[in-house]
Amino acid sequence: MKTKHLLIAFLLLLPILTWAQTGLDTLKESKQLPAFKFYALKDSSVFTPDSIPNKQQILFIYFNTTCDHCQHETEELIKYIEYFKGISIVMVSREDRASIQAFATKYELMKNHITVLMDSEGKIHDYFDFAYIPMIRLYDKKRRLIAAFSEQAHVLELLTKFDENR
Repeated sequence: MKTKHLLIAFLLLLPILTWAQTGLDTLKESKQLPAFKFYALKDSSVFTPDSIPNKQQILFIYFNTTCDHCQHETEELIKYIEYFKGISIVMVSREDRASIQAFATKYELMKNHITVLMDSEGKIHDYFDFAYIPMIRLYDKKRRLIAAFSEQAHVLELLTKFDENR
């Protein structure tokens, strides 16, 4: 009897799971890097997509300093940072400056040429569609979305997606 209930529950959830995956596939095919506006951690200057060098792939990560998954993602990224040469890495948080600065210092983000930004106006959801953190988006050289991850992604997955879209 339990098996029958589980099967019914699965069949009821299948359309939702299929819709979620289809939505992500559509997102990957049609989205451009949004016209966001954040602030640089180092000097509070305005940072927009025009601040990112042209003709580079982009790894965009939205994080929270107290999130375990965000911390693990950052540790892995730093561990394999040499493989991300030529890719612009942008990390954004909507926390206060002191918390973001402590996180950036702990992981030596700026020493590793990672751009760290503050979402001081809380606009991240206006620019990106996500429900979990870290939110990870990969963009090709033409600033088209090539992959979207909710929650932690493996560095190998990220590098593979970038290699497939050179």
